[in-house]
This record gives sequence, structure tokens and C-alpha cells, in this order.
Amino acid sequence: MSCCVFVRLRVCERLRAPQARSRRPVLLVIRSRRMSRSLRDSYRLLQLPEDAETSQVQVKEAYRRMAKLYHPDSGLPTADPVVFSQIEEAYRTVLAHLARQQAAWRQTKGEEEEDDEARGQSPQHRQYLSYEGVGSGTPSQRERQYRQFRMDRATEQVMEYRRQELERTAAIDEGAVATREMRSRTRQIKITQAVERLVEDLIQESMARGDFHNLRGSGKPLNKFDHNPYADPMTHNLNRILIDNGYQPQWIVAHKEIRETVDKLRTRLLESRAKLGDPPSLADEAEWEQHCQIFKKELDQLNKKVDTFNLIVPLLSRQMVHFSLQRELERAVTHDREKRFERKRKREMEMEQQKMQRLYSIIRFPRQTQMGAEPSANGSCPAEHCGRAGNGEQRANCHAGQREGCARGAWQMSAHIELFSEVEDTQGCFYEDFSLSPLAVNGVKRRTVQVTCVRRNVTEFTEEDLDHYLQNEVDLRRRQVSKSVEEVHKIIKDLTSEVSSKDGRFQSISNSGVHSDSVKDQPALITKWAALVRRRGAFHPAIQVLTPTLFLISVPLRGLVGYKERRAQKWRYYTLSGSRLLSPVREPEKLHQWLQLENFLSSSQEWHDSHVTIEGDIVPAKVVSIFKEHLEAAIKDCRMSNKVNILETLGSVVRVAVDTSEGHIEVELVPTVELINSWPRKARWPRLLKRWPPTERARCIKSFGFNLLATSNYHWLLSFSRAEQVLLESIDEDGGCRRKSYRIVRQLKEDSWCPGSKPVITACHLQNLLFWTCEKYPCSKDWKNLRECVLRLTRKLLKCVSQRYLRHYFVHSYNLLKYTNTNELDDLASKISAFLNKPGTFIH
Repeated sequence: MSCCVFVRLRVCERLRAPQARSRRPVLLVIRSRRMSRSLRDSYRLLQLPEDAETSQVQVKEAYRRMAKLYHPDSGLPTADPVVFSQIEEAYRTVLAHLARQQAAWRQTKGEEEEDDEARGQSPQHRQYLSYEGVGSGTPSQRERQYRQFRMDRATEQVMEYRRQELERTAAIDEGAVATREMRSRTRQIKITQAVERLVEDLIQESMARGDFHNLRGSGKPLNKFDHNPYADPMTHNLNRILIDNGYQPQWIVAHKEIRETVDKLRTRLLESRAKLGDPPSLADEAEWEQHCQIFKKELDQLNKKVDTFNLIVPLLSRQMVHFSLQRELERAVTHDREKRFERKRKREMEMEQQKMQRLYSIIRFPRQTQMGAEPSANGSCPAEHCGRAGNGEQRANCHAGQREGCARGAWQMSAHIELFSEVEDTQGCFYEDFSLSPLAVNGVKRRTVQVTCVRRNVTEFTEEDLDHYLQNEVDLRRRQVSKSVEEVHKIIKDLTSEVSSKDGRFQSISNSGVHSDSVKDQPALITKWAALVRRRGAFHPAIQVLTPTLFLISVPLRGLVGYKERRAQKWRYYTLSGSRLLSPVREPEKLHQWLQLENFLSSSQEWHDSHVTIEGDIVPAKVVSIFKEHLEAAIKDCRMSNKVNILETLGSVVRVAVDTSEGHIEVELVPTVELINSWPRKARWPRLLKRWPPTERARCIKSFGFNLLATSNYHWLLSFSRAEQVLLESIDEDGGCRRKSYRIVRQLKEDSWCPGSKPVITACHLQNLLFWTCEKYPCSKDWKNLRECVLRLTRKLLKCVSQRYLRHYFVHSYNLLKYTNTNELDDLASKISAFLNKPGTFIH
């Protein structure tokens, strides 16, 4: 409530006395003597006078003084929260009252100043307020002067308008010139980029053909530079003297000494183990314990050298872990067992050869001829089969054997010997099928052995051979790989869980697949994925087994939800270091793409950090760099330095070596963006008018989406691992043998064609080959004969390797063998050709 009333008293100018015209208007401020009761209580509570002029400074000082006495946290006996709340309310009321007084005073002062300005003009000068105050003299003279003034002003405005128009036209012309220059510059940039791409493609093609393999000086040390302009001459001379005299840094010498020492210790331990009996006796066991104690002492000294080496080595990645006594002893025992088994097998082979020689010495084989010889027209055996003419019984036996065997491309004969065995001759033939029968020799009955020798060509194979190979070789390897997958999965799961606790953008591999946050509201999809995982058994969906010693593990990312592909294209001129390029960054290939924050409906604030994004693009190299730092810290925190070791690699890939019971496994850890219920435009699948896979299954497969892998510096790699898993699991629903043939071809590839940890053909290539073959042969009747299926896949693989062209099954325009070494492909083609010529030698 306002306590003041402002009254302005004006006197009409016509009635005002001449002496009073220069006097200012009178302002009377009548303060109401009657204040509101609440306002008086507020003044009284703050201990302020009611009638005196009070300023805001005095009110604030009074409030502070009262707050110190009654605040609940003051610790004084007078502290009272109720009184303090009343004091605070009174403080606000008084301040509002003073603010209203000040606003009313400002308004009154402004009106008073306006009245003073109006009264300051004399009546005799009011005539000059017309004609905008221009001119002097009589009114007619002033009118003429005012017309001239308007004419001059209009002329000036016209001139100013023309000047502005000329400037605008010049600016437009200059902008057109600048636009033409920009277009020409853009055209030059595009031409430069096209030339660079052409040169890069030519270089890559030349590298793939192996044109750079026979360069002069290949494999030789580089020539020493005579002078380094950025190095001090004294330092340069000292380094040259040290290099010429064979000086090596201390850590290199220590590393070499450790390797030589551990080789000597292992050799000595193997020799000690080989001297023991088979099986070892109690004395041998005691002697082995003594050797183990000696080996333990020497290994402890070696581990001390390892500690010294880790202190002086300049690179953290070159540090070594301690040698484990238990692991070394297990390796020695395993190696000794394999050696003993090899010696036993060699002795058995020697015994078989001796039996074969004795069999040859007893049996008089007829002269052999080419396989598949037909009997003569009169029904007798050909001369090549029977040799010299014998009695009728011998001829009948041989003839009967020929009728059974020659038509099948084999021949049989019978003989009576006292020794029998299944033997193999030097031409790759087996003699089998033995039977016992009592015979009379020189009138005396003796129990001898009647041997029916059946010659069979081992260059061929049957379905029984394939089943035997599948059970003994393929299943054995699968069990070993399953065990390695279980151990690797447990270790990587602990490490990724530790990384996830430090950085919320990374998830544990246990959350890979449809268990991510983006599909919690889709129970049907989760149910289908759970059924798939149950069928896979020990294999985890996040782990791809490229070779038995090389795994690819996808580490899912979190915080990117609602993916939507955009077609907008822009040029990118940035680098990983933040500098600018003159020409734009190379566009991604057909199996790669950019990834922007705009592609997602929502993204966490962590993804907007400049450490992972550049100009709105999520850069894979930066994501991998951050993940690698967290992984190194997780290895130390989880105390897994003795099991996991980060390897040095080129490019944006995190590769670690995991020590398992089956040996060392190389694992590639790749940060992955899992996009469920999305399908890229580049993947035009399924193709039209194709009967495999069925439409419903293809729709189900596409509902699992795809992944984006951080495998390069700028671009994300498209991966269809979940789609491939679903397609492979349901590939034999009609009862065919597609998967069996795929497993056999993969085993042959790992054993004979391209073994090793870095083969030219991996399981991913074979899966794409299988899918293309299934699409070409969609009927179930084409996949009933296992032998024909294996040969069909092998011929298809030989064709792709020979032509150096294998299309990706989902992105048809991409060649999986584009950047593969041609020499390795030629070597692989020759091995596959040798298999097709004599497949039985590989299967048996």
C-alpha cells in the first residue's frame, strides 16, 4: 500500500500573472499519516523509525543485525526459526515499499522536466516552429526559402539513392566474380581429388598384383643418411661411430639374453623329460621332481632379469611378463607326450612296411594293368590280369573277381598265405578283406589265411570317409575352439566390464546383441535372439572365430539411440590432429560409411565431446584410442598382465594376445555401434526372384539389423554378423548337408590350403561363398549328397580365388578379395587344384 499522495497544482496560463510565468510548478508530497498495520509491524520488527526517511542501505543493515541474532544456525541463545522467518518477511515488505516510493518519485520528476521545457519557449518565437524552422524574414520569404530547402534535400536523396544502387550493382558483380572463382576452385579441387583417387587406386591394384615385390633393394637395409639437417653435428657423429662399431642399447641386449636363456632352459628341460621311462617309474618321478626344482631356481633368476628389463625398456608395449613355472612344465610334458606318440607311430609304420614286404614275398601277384580293364569277349580274363595261363580254378577265381571289380574301376584276386594285414602299396592302393579257411597243402590240412586283396584308388573318397573325417578332425577342432572361446570370453568380459565402469560409452560384451538398451521394448526380437544363442552352444554372438587362433570380438557402444540413415553429402577437410586439408577426405567405399551425430534421434552428452567427434562426425580412430587407454588401465586393475598383452598394430585396431590352455589366441577388440531394426541402403538384399532364403526368414534376418565397426581412421565398416549367424543356424532346416560341407571345407582350409593365424581366406569368406552357393542351388535335393556338396563348394572357391573376385553376400557391389595379395591367392588356387585332382589324399 502506498503511503504518499502526489498532487500537482497547475494554474492556467491565461489566468497566470506575468510575474509568475517563470516560476516552476509546485510539487506537494503529502505523506499519509496513516500507515497500514502490517507495514508498521514490519518497521517495528526491524527496529526502524516509521516517520523518518529510511534508505535501502539502512534496511539491509537492520536485516543483517537481526539475522545474526535470530538465525537458527547462529548458535546463540536467541536463535529462533519462527522469529527469523518473520524478520525475513518484514525485510521483503519494507524493500517493496521503498521501491514503490522511488518509482513514483522518478515518474513525477520526468513530468516536471517536460513542463519546464514547454514553458521555456517564448510566444514571440513560436512562429519559427513552422517550416521545420528553416528561413528568416517574413512568412512569404520563409515559405520560398523552405521550398528551396526541400528541393535541395530531394536532390541529395536522389543522388544518395543512385550512389547506393551503383554500390549494390558493383557488389553483385564482385559476388558473381567471386562465385565463378569459387566454382572454378571447387572444380579444380574435384579434379585434384579424382586424380588422387585414381593414383591411389592404381597403387592399390599394383600392390595387389605384387608389382612392388620385386623392387630393387627389397629386403635390404636402408642406406644411411649422410647428414640430418635437424640434428646436432656432434650428436650425428657420435651416433654414426656407435652404429659402425655395432653398439646396441642395453634393453635390446637384455631382451636378447632373456630369449637365449629361456630357450636353453626349455631345451634342457625337454632333454631331461625325454630321458625318463614310458611310463615313468617311481625313480623317474623322483628324478623329474629334482629337475623341476632346479628349473624353478633358474626360472626365478630369469624373472629377475625380466624385472630389470622392464625398468630400462623405453616402450611400455615392449615390457615382458614373468615366465610361469606351471605353464613351462605343462609345455614340456605335452611336448614329450607328442614326441613319444610320434615315435610310436613311426614304429608302427615301420612294422606295417615289414609286413607288406613279407606279404609281397609270399603272394605272387599277377601283372597289373590299368584300372577298369574289361574282360575279354569270350568271358575269360585278359592276359594283362592273369599273366601266365593257370589252371581252371585260378582262372575262375580271377575271372569272378574281375567281374565284380573291373566294372567299378578296381580289380580283385585271391591267394593263400599264412600272414595277413591291411597294407598299402607304393601306388596308393589298399589290400583288405581277409578271411580264414582250412586248405590242404601237399595233402596235409593246415589252417591258413585266404586273402582277398581288393585294390581301391585312394585318390577318391566316399561319404563314409567324409563322415569319419567330420567326426575325428572337424569335431575335435571344434571342441578345442569352443574351449578357447569360453576362456577368452570370460577374460574379455571382465575387462570390458571394468572399462564400462570407467566410461559409460562402452558396454560389456555380455550386453552384445539384442540385449542393448535400444530393444528392451521388443520381446519378440529378444526371444528369437535367445533361441539363436542357445543353438550356438559355447560360441558367443559377440565373438567371431576367423581362425582357430584369431578371434574378432565386438565391444558394443552405448548412448546412441534411434538411428536413421541420411543421404545428405558434405565434403570433409579435417584430419585426426585437427588441421585442415586442401582437398577433402576420401569418401568411404561400398562397405564403409560416415557416422554423424545427426543420424541418431538422441545421443548422450559424452558423444558430443571433441575427443570423439570432429565437425559432427563420430571418428572411429578417436573412439578406438579412448578404448585402448581404458583397456590398458583395466588390465592393470584386474591384474591380468600375465594373461593379456596388448600387441602393437598398424591402424585403428586394438589387438591383444590372450593366454589360454590351448595356447596363445590373438583377439581383435573392435568398438561397435549395434543398430537393431535398421538396414542400410547399400545392402540390397534379398535379391528379386530368388527362392533362397524364404521371404519370412529374410524379413526375420533383417529385423536383427547390422553393426558399424571402428576398423579405420575415418570410416565405419558395415558388419552383418547377426544376420550371418541367423542365416547359418537355420540353413539346414530342410534336412540338407550345407553346414556339414561348409565345416569340412573350412577344416581343409585351416589344415592344408592356408593355415596360420593370418590366412588369405577366413571363415567370413567361406560363409559368403556358402550363401551364394545356397542361393544358386535352393532346392533341398541338391544338398543330399555330402561328397558332391563338398566338391561343389571347393570348385566355387577355386573359381573365386582364380578370378580374384568374391562378392559380399549382402553388399553385392563389394569385392572381398579386392586388396588381397595376388601371390597368396595363386598359391591357394594351386593347392585347391591339387585337392580336386586327388581329394582322397587329403581326406584319408
